[in-house]
Amino acid sequence: ITATMPQQKDVAFLPGMAVTVEVMLKETKSDEGLSFFVPATALLNEGQDNFVWLCGPTPGGNGHQVHRIPVTVGTPRNDGTIEISGAQLYIGQRVVVAGAHLLKEAQKVRLMDTRQ
Repeated sequence: ITATMPQQKDVAFLPGMAVTVEVMLKETKSDEGLSFFVPATALLNEGQDNFVWLCGPTPGGNGHQVHRIPVTVGTPRNDGTIEISGAQLYIGQRVVVAGAHLLKEAQKVRLMDTRQ
């Protein structure tokens, strides 16, 4: 993914540097309820079926696991995001955006530390 931003006066960003970002998703209404723009890397397909992985707590609550949910694909945008909607998508859910093609149903995962 390529991102652009204005150069900050008090921070030096150089080419090739790695950063951690938090993506704020825009929601809109569609015929299927809420729709969201997510990084295109979150969207997977199997035959005619499109899906994303959601990350939630394990049944025992001592970790996290992924769950596959079907989505309807909307319009891709020039910024690398794509519109998705689905009956099981809600505000506040965690959608897997990296390594999604490597996951299996109910697989345990570890969240990246987002604290700075």
